[in-house]
Amino acid sequence: MKKNVSAAVALPTLVAIALGGLLTAAPAASAAPAAVEQIEQVEQVEQVEQIEQVEQVEQVEQVEQIVGGAVPVDETAAPPAPDAEAEASTTAPVAPAPIVAPAPSVAAAPTTTFRLVSPVSGSTTTSLGYEVVVETDVVGGSLAVLDRDGVEVHGVSGVSGPVVSLRVTLADDAVAEQSATVVLSDAGGAEVGRRTVDFTVDVPVSPAPSVVAPAEGEVVVGAASPYLGGAVEFVMTGRGVVGSQPAVRFEALDDQQGWGSDDQPGRVGADGTWTWRTVLPSGRWSASVAQYVPGDPTPVAPGDGAPPLSRLSPAVARSFTLVAPAAPAPPAVPTAVVPAVSVAPTLSAPTGRGSAPSAAGRDRRLAHTGDDSARALVAAGLLLSAAGAAVVVLTRRRRGSAGAPASTAPVSDAAAGSARRA
Repeated sequence: MKKNVSAAVALPTLVAIALGGLLTAAPAASAAPAAVEQIEQVEQVEQVEQIEQVEQVEQVEQVEQIVGGAVPVDETAAPPAPDAEAEASTTAPVAPAPIVAPAPSVAAAPTTTFRLVSPVSGSTTTSLGYEVVVETDVVGGSLAVLDRDGVEVHGVSGVSGPVVSLRVTLADDAVAEQSATVVLSDAGGAEVGRRTVDFTVDVPVSPAPSVVAPAEGEVVVGAASPYLGGAVEFVMTGRGVVGSQPAVRFEALDDQQGWGSDDQPGRVGADGTWTWRTVLPSGRWSASVAQYVPGDPTPVAPGDGAPPLSRLSPAVARSFTLVAPAAPAPPAVPTAVVPAVSVAPTLSAPTGRGSAPSAAGRDRRLAHTGDDSARALVAAGLLLSAAGAAVVVLTRRRRGSAGAPASTAPVSDAAAGSARRA
């Protein structure tokens, strides 16, 4: 009986306990999901804040790179504690406002223009040279052209826009592949700009000319020339391509001095011949003759002709001897005619009666002066000397005939004997 009472009492107790446990567990079970959701939201907010902090640090670094500053960022610093409102908030995170970096300072673009019109990179020129054309607004500047080695091959100063041009002539042995650098500077010498272009030169070699005169080894008797130094004028002739320009170079084979003249023959005529009258000192010479096709003779600037349209031909050599013409005989000098001077015979004074003129008196007469074939100056001198002597003799004889003492001239033995007999 007691056992049944105990069972009856225990059963309701167990039921009550079970019901109480269920009632107690029900609120706890309903509260657990809410707490889990809150924890997850807090973790999401913390993750969003950490991402925002990283993005802010990256944006700051980008701004520092643009501006040029250096703001140290402590990457090891712990992120700030999450905000209480963020922890309690159940809404989605809001993206932060973008940070606008300041625009970098850009220097004002130069107002000077520089455009290379010619030569064009990759082009081909058919002349032994090229034309440089630049468009610019520079006033009073300078333009220089450099070759592939950086050496200046042409330059001009004091240039002004809007168009500047010049011509560059290449050497006869220039390679086909060419490179040019064009440098433009302003009036103060500051470089405005430079351009480098590559292009090709394609020109043929001219055929060799021929020399007609003088022939090889010929002795050429030239004409007298008004030039000093024994210059002799002579003529060279030859044949070549119509319109070509002969190029002649002389080399002295003796000790004579070369002739410093830049004169050259004219172009080959329509009949294919050329003639050149030139001057050289007499002596042995070697002439080397080549030809080339010249370019447009109209220059872009004074003294700046167009480049040749062909390379120089092989040279043709001629050796010859140039002699001066024979000197004319000097003009004859006229001979002066000197008139003869006649002197009257002079007799000695008488020595006695009937005495004849002494033989000595006859022998003392002056010699007759005949014609002289000497030059006029010598003849005039002799004439003056003879006239002076005649005057002296006549004066003395006149004094003797007027009663002067007898002549002391020696007399012959026969005359002395006659005087003694008398």
